[in-house]
Amino acid sequence: MIAGRLCSHVAKLLIEGNRVSIVNT
Repeated sequence: MIAGRLCSHVAKLLIEGNRVSIVNT
């Protein structure tokens, strides 16, 4: 499903963003 793929993609971006934020602080 496209919606499921989009959700997993967004979740992956959020996880990567959180990782970067933790590293920067």
